[in-house]
Order: sequence, then structure tokens, then C-alpha cells
Amino acid sequence: MDDRLPPSSSAPSAAKPADPPVVVVTRPRAQAPMLVAALERHRLRTHQFPLLDIAPTPNLEDLRAALSDPSRYALVVFVSPNAVQQAFAAMPEGFRWPQEVPVAVVGPASAQALATHGVAPPAHRVIRPDTHADDARQDSEALYAQLDVASLRGREALIVRGNGGREWLADQLREAGVSVRAVEAYRRSVPVPDAAAWNALRAVLAGRHAWTLTSSEAVRNLDDLARANLSPADLETLHGAPCFASHARIVEQAQSLGFRDVTLTGAGDDRLLASVLAWAGPVPMPSAAPAPVESNPPLSSSTVTQTPVPSSAPAPTPQAATPSPAPTPTPASAAAPAAFAPSMTVNHAPRRGGWLIWTVLVVVVAAVAALQVRNERLARDIRQRAQQNEALAQEMRVLSRADQDAVAQLQQKFGALEARTTETRDRQSALEQASQDLLRNRDDWQRAEIEHSLEVAADQLQLTGNVAGALAALQTIDARLATIDKPQFVAIRRAVARDIAKLKAMPSIDLSSAAGRLDDAISTVDTLPLVSAAQPLEAEQAAQAPHAASAKPAKNAKAHAAPASASAASSAEAGTGWSAGVRAWWGRLWDDVRGELSQIVQVRRVDQTEALLLSSDQAWFLRENLKLRLMNARLALLSRNDAVFRADLGRADTLLARYFDVQSPRVTTVQTQLAQVRSAVGTLQVPTLVDSLAAARGQRGSDSGE
Repeated sequence: MDDRLPPSSSAPSAAKPADPPVVVVTRPRAQAPMLVAALERHRLRTHQFPLLDIAPTPNLEDLRAALSDPSRYALVVFVSPNAVQQAFAAMPEGFRWPQEVPVAVVGPASAQALATHGVAPPAHRVIRPDTHADDARQDSEALYAQLDVASLRGREALIVRGNGGREWLADQLREAGVSVRAVEAYRRSVPVPDAAAWNALRAVLAGRHAWTLTSSEAVRNLDDLARANLSPADLETLHGAPCFASHARIVEQAQSLGFRDVTLTGAGDDRLLASVLAWAGPVPMPSAAPAPVESNPPLSSSTVTQTPVPSSAPAPTPQAATPSPAPTPTPASAAAPAAFAPSMTVNHAPRRGGWLIWTVLVVVVAAVAALQVRNERLARDIRQRAQQNEALAQEMRVLSRADQDAVAQLQQKFGALEARTTETRDRQSALEQASQDLLRNRDDWQRAEIEHSLEVAADQLQLTGNVAGALAALQTIDARLATIDKPQFVAIRRAVARDIAKLKAMPSIDLSSAAGRLDDAISTVDTLPLVSAAQPLEAEQAAQAPHAASAKPAKNAKAHAAPASASAASSAEAGTGWSAGVRAWWGRLWDDVRGELSQIVQVRRVDQTEALLLSSDQAWFLRENLKLRLMNARLALLSRNDAVFRADLGRADTLLARYFDVQSPRVTTVQTQLAQVRSAVGTLQVPTLVDSLAAARGQRGSDSGE
């Protein structure tokens, strides 16, 4: 028997590979599967810890009403995939988005959600930010840069969003003159993890892990929930954990809340995944443990049994080793706890069986090492190819930018060329017009000049009623036509002769004399007595004619002198001188008293009672109104407007008869003047030069036809 043990250096043990890190996905559960699947395809472990709950809006009727007829909007904006899903879920079955209505989204996830509902290019126009550039952003600012705001001005746009959210895009569109309507499609709320979820998260915090942050609101919810449910040590671990954010605002929000290791990945799941993989490093392929092989070894084979014993126990010596009556094989992959040290019992057997076991172990170890090397080589190749692909993508982006710049330059050149072509076309049209004008013959110019002279004479005749001026113009035109003496102008000359005969047949009206009489009437309106003045006729006549008033006292004096002389004669005859003076004095006193008493009460006939009730202000307005009527009649007379002239004169006669004292000589004089003006003017209608104008325009039409 060979009691020697194989050397310890010839019994290698395969080290267990480290577990991959855990990536915590904080998206809502409806949006997380795509990112989780991408991470797991790269052999990373994931842990879903949603920080937002998405629920349909309670105002479904408002959402349906807003989307019942999308064709009335110039643009419809969906702010997130949740907005797309909830909006189309609220619509009736069979709803189809109209192709003529453009749709705008913030990122590719929303565009993919639209595509699941049949809204995708080329059948529909989907506007979204550019995602090819390295610094591409997926937010409202980037989307606004892609919009043609000038075409939206004065029209209505719809924004489908959740409760709350930013108002930046809506404010910018309103400032640009767009009518914006916002409708709520879903509600965001903070989830409440249970005890099992917190225990699972604490287990994640104990190992190597990282966080994906895709919303500023989710970061705030994470900090609030962690401060309320985690211990200070776990909270410190959370704040020091690597975090990957897709937007600069999320990075600022996380850093303001105490997160120290926050990386900006850029927009899109591809950039987020690339950053996480770069942090995780190479992840080994999982190796399957060799399956235990059951065998019935012969009694002559040696069996090695590892029995765990406390590490504090003394190591057994070879003399103390006793054979095991019933040895049990232990799988090679089972690892002993660190607190225990293995003890070994050896059954003596032929050396040949031991070497066979060692050979199998060496083969297994070599296979595992080969697999590890292969995995490392594959990982290295993948990284190299990823770098090559990234370099190619970068080169393609550079080429794409160069192509875009070239296309933009070509478009600018084409625009300048089109502008020059338009300018050349306009100049050519102007030159052709000038050439046509120069090619006109002398007859066309003469006909055009005659037509223009006829139009000026006709306008002057109708506006001012200047018959003499129109007649002179027609006679000048007739003389010019006689000088030309061409057959094509015979018809025009005949028409001009007829119009000259009509103007000469008009009666002569002395407009200046009639206008002077109206001016005299206007100047005497302020002195005309009103019926409401109640001034006695004798006093009025005395005020109007002072010489008559002075003659009347002389006449009365003569009358008084005659009775006085008669009385004196009779008194002389009677022989009583002093009594004659007394009787004369009493006679004069009686005449004065009787005259005054006769003027106290007068009885006159007044047909219009309201004429007696005019106040001083109303009397002033009455006189001004009468003046305006007479002035308007004078203007109508000078402009030969017969209808207005006679209407204003009639209204002036009515005012004089109703409110003024017609027994007054002044009122009678004004009425007589108005009647004389009316009779002297007759008709003010003037003929037109229609025949001459028609003949000239007919001649132009015949020339054009030729």
C-alpha cells in the first residue's frame, strides 16, 4: 500500500467568478422592459425600483373632446410615451390619425410608441429632435428648434401631457403667436414600496450597483423615499453610488440633493447603456459546474473525504487518521465556509486510481481556464469592435454634418439663383412694357391725350358745375380734332359736337347774384324777431326805423299842437287864460296813459304753440341752425346740386314761418329774398359728356382689337 498523499500543489481549486454588478432601473414599470432587456443581454443584473406611477387621467372626456377631430390643429405634441399610450387608449376603437396633421415628440421612445399605433413616416409627418449629434438633446428646447414656428403663427396647436410638467414649450409657442391648448392624458404619482421592496433594495446597496435616472421628478421622489425609509448608513451609500442621468437638468437636480457620483450620458437609451457598460467593465460568461459522476469504485481505490471541522481544532496527524467505514463523495464545486478548516481522511488504495482523479481535475481546471481566456478574448474583441463602430459612427456623423452643410450651401446658392432669375424676369417684363410703349404710334398718343382731356372736363363739370370751363375744353378738343383731320377721329368729333350743343343750350344762371342774396339773408338772421320775443309791433318798428320814430313824435307834436291851438283859441274866446293850460296838460297826460295801457295786453294769433316756449339757448341754436341751412343751400347752389339746394331752402322757409315773427318787415324781406333765389335759379342739373367719352373709349377698343 502507498500511504503517500498527493502533493497539495497538484490539487488546484477553481475560483468562483465575481457576480456582475446590479443596475437599478427607476423608470415606471410600463417603460422599463426595453432598458432591462438591453442590460440583461449584456449579462448585467437588474433591479426594478420604479419611482413614478402612471395612471390614466380622470378627465377622459376632456381628452376625447380634444382629440375628437385632430384635423383642426396645425400641430399635436406628445411629451412622452405615456402621453401617446394613454391618448390612443382613450380614443374609440378604429380611430386613425389623419395624415395631414403633423405630430411632434421629444424622443425616440415616443416616436416608437406612435409607430405601434400606425403613426410613422412616410405616411405621417413626425417631428422630433436630432439624435445623431454627440451633444444631441431630447427635450422641449431641442424640439422647438425643429419646429417651423412661422407656419404655426395664428393657428392652434395641441399639447398632450401629464399633470404638472414644464410650461416652457407652451409659453414659447404662445409668444410666437400660436394658440396653444394643453390637455391632460395621464397622472403621475409617487409609488409606496412595501417592506419586501426595501429589504431587496438594502441587499442591492450592500453590493456593487449603479442607478439609472431618467427624470428630475424621479430623483426628487428617490431622495424623499430614501430619507424616510433608509438608515443614515444606507442613505450615505445611496448618495455615493454611481448614477447615470440622460439630461443635464437631472444631473443638476441629483447633485443638489446630495448625490456625489452622477454621470451625464446624453439622450437616448443607447448612450445610457454605453455609459453603464463602460462603468461595469468586462462581465465574464457564466460557466456551468461539472455534473457529478456517479460511480461504484472498487474497494481497492482510495477515497478522499473532506470533512469540515472548526479551524481552532488541532490538525490531525497521519497516525490519527482512521479509515471511514462508509465514505461519501462530496461535489468539487461545494465551497466550505470561511470559519471552518477541512480535515482529510485517506483510504489507502492503489496509486493508479488517485492519478486518474487528479487527471480529471486538471482537465476540468484547464477547460475552465480555456473558457475564461476565450471569454476575455471575446470581451476584448467586442470592446474593440464597439470602439471601431463608435469611430465609424463618429466619422459618419462628421460626414453627415459635412453633407448637411454642403446641402445648406447649395440651397442658399439655389435661393440666390432663383432670386436673380426672378429679378431678371421682372426686368425683362419692364423692358417689354417699355418697348411696347415706345412702339405705339402717334395716333394712339393723340387718342389717349384727347380721352384724358375729356375725362378731366367731365370730372370738372360734375364736381363744380363749371359749364363754361367744360365748354371751352370741348371747343379746344374739337379744334384739335379738326387740325388732325383723320378718319378714325370722325366719330369722336361728332360726339364732341353734340356735347357742345347740349352745353350751349343750357339756360344762363346768375349764380353769383343768387349766392349774394343768400349771403344777405344769412347776415340778417341774428336781427330777425322771434315769436317768443313778444315785442309790440310799434316798438319794433320804432327800433327798426329811428327816423320813423323821430318823425312820429313830431307828428304827434303837431297833432297835440293843433288841439292846443284850437283850445287856446277857444280859451281866448272864452277869456280864461289859466284854465287853457290846465286842460292841455290833462289832455297830454290822458294820451300817454292810454297809450301805455294799450301796450300792456296784446292779442295775436300764433299757430305753433312751441314757438312761444323757446328759451334763450334754444333761440340761439335756432338761429344757428337757420344759418347752417342757408350756408348749405349756398354750397349746393355753387356745386349745382339741385336736390340739396331746394331741400335746404324749403327747410329754411319752414323755420322762418314757424318760429319767427312773419309780421316783422325783416322776416318778410328774408322770405322774399329766398323766394327770388328759388325762382331765379331754376334747374341746376348739368349735362354729362357721356357721348364723347364713349366715342373715345370705343376708338381705343377698336385699336386694341386691330
